[in-house]
Amino acid sequence: MKILRVIGSDEEASWREATQAFASSMRAAFVPAEIMDRALAARDGYRRERHGAPQ
Repeated sequence: MKILRVIGSDEEASWREATQAFASSMRAAFVPAEIMDRALAARDGYRRERHGAPQ
């Protein structure tokens, strides 16, 4: 297995776009919208506390 590091790379933006698109496709289709919204809010809150801003 090879670990791919994208944070700080030239490909970071395209990876973030792809993961956001995937997460959006899961909202309401497989994960209830309210649950997904709460999970994302919790993630963003954690990142703000830990790093100062959402990643």
